[in-house]
Amino acid sequence: MGIFNALTTAVSGLQAQSFALQNISGNIANSQTIGYKETDTAFQDLVSTAALGHQTAGGVFAGSVASNGVQGTIQNQTVSTDMAIDGNGWFVVAQPSGSAGGTQQSFSGINYYTRRGDYQLNQNGYLVNGAGYYLMGIPLNPATGAAASSSPQVLQFNNSFLPAQATTQINYQANLPSTPSSQPFVAGGYHADPTVAGTGTVQGQDASMFAAQSLDGGSITTYDSEGNAVNVQLRWAETTASATGNTWQLFYQTNSSATGTQVAWQNAGTSFKFNTSGQLTSPAATSLSLSNLTVNGDVVGNVTLNYGVGGLTQFATTTGNAQVSAITQNGFTAGQM
Repeated sequence: MGIFNALTTAVSGLQAQSFALQNISGNIANSQTIGYKETDTAFQDLVSTAALGHQTAGGVFAGSVASNGVQGTIQNQTVSTDMAIDGNGWFVVAQPSGSAGGTQQSFSGINYYTRRGDYQLNQNGYLVNGAGYYLMGIPLNPATGAAASSSPQVLQFNNSFLPAQATTQINYQANLPSTPSSQPFVAGGYHADPTVAGTGTVQGQDASMFAAQSLDGGSITTYDSEGNAVNVQLRWAETTASATGNTWQLFYQTNSSATGTQVAWQNAGTSFKFNTSGQLTSPAATSLSLSNLTVNGDVVGNVTLNYGVGGLTQFATTTGNAQVSAITQNGFTAGQM
């Protein structure tokens, strides 16, 4: 191999390394660029012809690998509409082609794919990323949660002011322990009998005794008609226990700072009877009504507590406490997206 070939081979190696450094520099410069995909470098040998048994070096060629699928680091953001995909997948987006008038936008009709998730809600209710592409999604049936279409559509949200909605329903499921961890409930020790379904109450002076003789039944934030948050606390008291089954009564807190004869807890109005197999035998209804639900002077109104079929059970637990498996409600405060 002559001196010229030797120099050419060496220069090709330097050029290949220079190209690789350019890609590395670009990756470093874009390390904080949202949705940027790293560029790798691929090296290929250049094989020259062999003559008379002599093999000459052929140098090297460098090329870019533009689509590196390695996932970047997912970071926490303060913007609630920022999103990231963990694992495989892409956001489906659309490119705007013009305005259709009013709050509507026209699009090119071509689906594009990106990992860029810096979405912001624009003035017309569309989620748009930093590159100006509009987020698309599959519409769902609000009743079943099943996909209503197989084709993605541009998402547009109503960002107008949303008035408050008072809570009218609470969905509740729980298991009551067959052997409670609380002290035995003795109604005779109270200044007023709290076990009278519907009208029974626990006075403030008896609140500590009631807490020792009952179990925490969970709590949930409800809302009144003005959107004020109202914290509803529930407690269960086992009022009778026998060889044929046990009876429980549900209470909700009406005044967290009650003293003396002020009402602290209100009987929900129903006696729940369970057989020795842990099944609810009475009442046959699947819900009860909390009339004019009021907590600390804040009136929520009439609320239906839905526990459904099989929503309340009485099985043994290792802790002896009530285990709340579901508690949700339908109210919300006023707001704007």
